[in-house]
This record gives sequence, structure tokens and C-alpha cells, in this order.
Amino acid sequence: MTAIDRDSLHTYLNDHLAASVAALDLMGRIANAHASTPLGNTIARLQGEVSVEQETLRTLVQEVGGTESAAARAVAWAGEKLSRLKIGTGEHDSSGLKLFEALEALALGFWGRGTLWRTLDRVRQEAPLPDTIDFARLARQAAAQLDELEAVRLEAGIVALTTPMAAVAAVSVASSAEDMADGAGGVFIT
Repeated sequence: MTAIDRDSLHTYLNDHLAASVAALDLMGRIANAHASTPLGNTIARLQGEVSVEQETLRTLVQEVGGTESAAARAVAWAGEKLSRLKIGTGEHDSSGLKLFEALEALALGFWGRGTLWRTLDRVRQEAPLPDTIDFARLARQAAAQLDELEAVRLEAGIVALTTPMAAVAAVSVASSAEDMADGAGGVFIT
């Protein structure tokens, strides 16, 4: 067995803890914006599960003799607030692109949570870490949550990155009428 590098471990855990703060805030915004829909319900449920994991992470920080970093938490909070300019949800997201990008950011975070738990499970084989937390179970849970989020993200991607056929047909009809008026003629598939 080898010794734990406490400073590195505390930094690593605090980085993940700070990211969870930002993720939970983003999940709350998505759940609220899509309340009483399948998307809103899924995100709200996942938010509850991630919140429980966040508390597990806080407990682990204390068990290894660390404290929660106010600086890391403040940076995550500020980063999440700035991200609202680019990703998220709301009335100015008619294409769904902001929602899609928000779900993509969450998917990256969910993947990161899985790596956290897998890494800690592996480190515990080499160095003393508390055995009060089942890292392997948390890694499996994060993988299942990522799979569920990925299905939602892909559907949001279809909405954000494609144009419904009705809109394409309307544009084609409008173009056809303009071309006919200009004498251009042509065949348009709608």
C-alpha cells in the first residue's frame, strides 16, 4: 500500500464538488423551465440523485481530513452564471440549441462523475481511503444516469439541429412562388 497525497486528493475532490454545484444549478433551471414534462421530470429526478451524490462527496472530503473549498465553489458558481449567456433554457431558445448545449454540458459532467468514482475505487486498491463509500456502485449509478441523460440529449439534438419538414415545405413553397414570379420556374419537392 502507498500513502495518499492529501493535497492532491483534496483538490481533486473539491474540483468535483464545485462542478456538482454548477451542475445542480443548471439541472434546476432545466427542470423548472420544463416542469411537468417528461424532460423536466427526468432532469428533476436526476437532480435529486446527483444531490445525494454531492452529499456523499462532501462526506468523503471530511473523512479524508479536507474541507470544502470556498474558492472552488465560488469559481463554479461564477462559471455557471456566465454559462447562462450561452447555454441553458428559456424564452430566447426557440431552436432548442441552448437546451441541447446545456444537456451536452451535463453529459460531460455525468461522465466526469463516473470517472471520479472509478478513479477512487481504483486508488483505494493502492492507498487507504475510507471504506464507508461504495465507489463501484456509484460508478455504475453514474453510468446508468449518463445513459439516461444521453437519450434525452440526443432527442434535444434532433430538435436543435434539424428543421421540421413543415417549415422546409413552407420555405420551399415561398421560394417556388418567388421563382415563378421571376420566371425562373422549376420543380420543388415539398
